[in-house]
Amino acid sequence: MRQDLNSAQTKTKQAIFAQPTLNNITWDEVVSLLKAVGCIVTQHGGSATLFTRGNDKQILHRPHPGNTLKVYAVKEVRDFLIQLGETP
Repeated sequence: MRQDLNSAQTKTKQAIFAQPTLNNITWDEVVSLLKAVGCIVTQHGGSATLFTRGNDKQILHRPHPGNTLKVYAVKEVRDFLIQLGETP
């Protein structure tokens, strides 16, 4: 289920846990990271995307019109990674 993170995914994970929270993380980077830690990705209508691993679930909204996550969305991803036990 879980695979080793490549260097780009490792950098994304470090960026998500950086303080202060960064605002230059892209949606594609987050999706790649969450898939690498074993999440299943399901479109959930509109910009909503459901990420599931076991009993853990998180709905995240794809940013638009751009591809870069806002600070609050990065914090949601960070909280989900903590919930999954995926801390740096």
